[in-house]
Amino acid sequence: MHEYDAIIAGASFAGLAAADSLEGDILLLERKEIGTRQTSACATFTSVLEELGCKSSILQEFDTLTMHIPEERKVELIEPISTFDYEKFCKTIERRIKVKNLKASVKGVAGDIVLTDEGNFSSQCILDCTGWRAVLATSIRQDYVDRRNLAFGLESEVDYTDDSLHFFFNAEIIRQGAAWIFPIGNKSRIGVASYAGKTRILPQLSGFIRTLGLELSKTHGGYIPFGLREPVVDNLFMVGDSAGMAPPTTSEGIRPAINFGRECAGIVQGIINGDKIVKDGLIEYRDIVNKSKNRYKWLLNMQTPVLDNIVPGTIKKAACNRIFSKIFQKMYLGV
Repeated sequence: MHEYDAIIAGASFAGLAAADSLEGDILLLERKEIGTRQTSACATFTSVLEELGCKSSILQEFDTLTMHIPEERKVELIEPISTFDYEKFCKTIERRIKVKNLKASVKGVAGDIVLTDEGNFSSQCILDCTGWRAVLATSIRQDYVDRRNLAFGLESEVDYTDDSLHFFFNAEIIRQGAAWIFPIGNKSRIGVASYAGKTRILPQLSGFIRTLGLELSKTHGGYIPFGLREPVVDNLFMVGDSAGMAPPTTSEGIRPAINFGRECAGIVQGIINGDKIVKDGLIEYRDIVNKSKNRYKWLLNMQTPVLDNIVPGTIKKAACNRIFSKIFQKMYLGV
């Protein structure tokens, strides 16, 4: 059996960021055509897209965020946020990465061997970037995914334009959750999320869109893991949604997935180059991720009142006080 320098399971934000940062004999496994499975609202800080060389995927850039708590408050962003084209983002990275890309469904892992429907593959460095299901990790530990720590979001693209991002904490739109409007040029991605993990939220989404005088279009979405999980499971590096890296309250998982994907790749590259052994690399990665634990707990505590249909006090203060808003945003960017 051929042994790869590293195997990356999953080719969305985390997997592509890692693949883009690695050199060597790398195998990238993805069960679908790369860039065709958008489940995210696809908005992140513009600097993230620029650093990845994906500026061409930007659809619209914003310097304000309008909070509805439920009264309307416009917040000036200390860093601009952009909505972007998921397929174009993924294809931009796919075209330049120097890895073997194999369309295959991963089934699990046995030691250093990744099991797939296209055969089994070996490596001492395995990155689980398979999303909230954490397919490889759960084949080792069935209790790795705590379903109590899953939100669920649903979104539709409709003909609606605006010059600001909008985020809603309003129980009249959806109880125990939030809603959003993310413009993308001549359309907007409009969605709702249940922090309680309820999946039957299509009526809430449809009702919200109707309040704008519009009708529901095709939908996409899925589960959003919001509890930071263990970043290392046996010999696996857990990255992105696999490791529950979407921050609570905002569910903005793209930036952490990319940042930790690149951090992980740097460590794995050191292993490939012979600068460190796998055991030390796993410990180093675990320690880096765990430095963010307190900030994730801070955001999780902020999310808790929403389950009682109460707007978090910190969110209200950030929306109403310009100085506190800047402090809050700087703290948030550290997640």
